[in-house]
Amino acid sequence: MAGERKVGTVTSVAQHYEMGPVALAVIKRSVAPDEILTVLDGGEPYPAAQELIVAPDAGQIVGRQTGFLRGPH
Repeated sequence: MAGERKVGTVTSVAQHYEMGPVALAVIKRSVAPDEILTVLDGGEPYPAAQELIVAPDAGQIVGRQTGFLRGPH
């Protein structure tokens, strides 16, 4: 697995009655939606695919002010 890096963590797994094994994972937003993923379980690689739940650009606000929050004056 040379050149690969960890981009997330599997948080839970289950057996779906039609799809077989499924898992929920949290991965970095910088991972492209069409990226080929592999889950390592005890060193054993398993192919994985992602289904987007949150849009990759969600939460990005252009021109957002930074700094401390201030109360009414």
